[in-house]
Amino acid sequence: MQSIPQSLIGPRLERIPLMPWHWRAVGIVGIALSAETVDSLALSFALPVLIERWSLSTVQAGLLISMTYAGQMVGAALCGWLSDLNGRLNLLRWATGAVILLGFLVAWSNDYSWFLLFRTLQGVAMGGVLVLTITYISEIAATSFRGRLIFGLNVINGCAASTAAIMASQIIPLLGVQWIFYIGAIISVPFFILSWKLPESPRWLDCEGRKAEAERIVSTIEERAAILGELPVPELSGAPVEERRSAGWRDLMSKDLARMTLCIWVMAVSCGTISVSLLGWLPIFFLKSYTISLEAALFLSSVSYLGPTVAAIGGLLFIDRISREISLIAGFAGLAVLLLTLWSFLGDVPILVGGGLAFLTVLVNMFVMQTILLISTERYPTALRGSGAGAARFWMSVSAIVAPLVGGMIMENLTVKAVLVFMAAAGLVGLLTTFASAHLRSASR
Repeated sequence: MQSIPQSLIGPRLERIPLMPWHWRAVGIVGIALSAETVDSLALSFALPVLIERWSLSTVQAGLLISMTYAGQMVGAALCGWLSDLNGRLNLLRWATGAVILLGFLVAWSNDYSWFLLFRTLQGVAMGGVLVLTITYISEIAATSFRGRLIFGLNVINGCAASTAAIMASQIIPLLGVQWIFYIGAIISVPFFILSWKLPESPRWLDCEGRKAEAERIVSTIEERAAILGELPVPELSGAPVEERRSAGWRDLMSKDLARMTLCIWVMAVSCGTISVSLLGWLPIFFLKSYTISLEAALFLSSVSYLGPTVAAIGGLLFIDRISREISLIAGFAGLAVLLLTLWSFLGDVPILVGGGLAFLTVLVNMFVMQTILLISTERYPTALRGSGAGAARFWMSVSAIVAPLVGGMIMENLTVKAVLVFMAAAGLVGLLTTFASAHLRSASR
């Protein structure tokens, strides 16, 4: 592989301070991410109505959920790879457009077969939107405040999830189940109007050899930043820049990246296993551990859905003040301790204490998940950043499909609370993997 002199695009972006322009970009792409979140949750709220309308079996209902995850799994890997070849912002527009179109087709579907087909395809587009938003934001930000912007996206995402739950409970009884899918599609429309105010990633343009375009974009951003004060001289690392590599998973497993890539993938699977198992089985844990009604168990579980928003707010405040490795080590260690505490004491402590422990576990897990997605973009060179983020999300989706099946088998053959030990073991695997990766590649600029 040949080298070229170090480009000034990255160092110039690194010297630009956090300013309103960055938050505007977060807000605009956050619209696309919010729509993806609403569409992802729409099926959960619509499923009881669809089961009754089409007389679906449990297998058919489960297939709808599984195929959505499968679509997201494919979309994350595919769009991450394509974004390394064709750019971040334009592909995000295409993916968001597909979410809108397929959302209308899902809403218009009159039978199970068409609904399943369009929902699976929409899952592909939704998986792409998540990867593309975090990749784009990570590349317009300096390393010093990149974490805040990514967690800012997740604050918007968490608020969208809470809003979707409220909307679904009101809209489905009044207007019909199809309207929750219409709303998910319509929410994306402002993104198309506002996204034309955003530039393509200058780091990606520079990596592609489109130096003049990258130069023009960075100069415009610098002009905005100069209003806030004089900019420091760009700091050069002294290392040459590698020529653009062909993007793809094979490059993620190259000699210099393979160990780091495997560590990120294992952490993604560990965290995804805990997330899906915990949220999916939480009502069962409460029902089996306490003498309460189904409504009370569902209410306690629903409170835990505030965890992602609280975790994102916490990350927004602290993620750039401590290292990513310390965040993950503390997070995975905390998960293992909390899950083992739930296993030991759930049912023996007052129900509010048990609910509080469950909420805290969800909060910590969501913080860890958001941090893993962050490092999956910033630990790779620009030419592989989309593929790296897409691969991490791919393995999270794999765990979302497999973990509930494993949890079900554990419940059937052992006890309900034994699933908590299974999740704690996943947390310990994540902790050991984080230790193994702590000395590896630092954030890419």
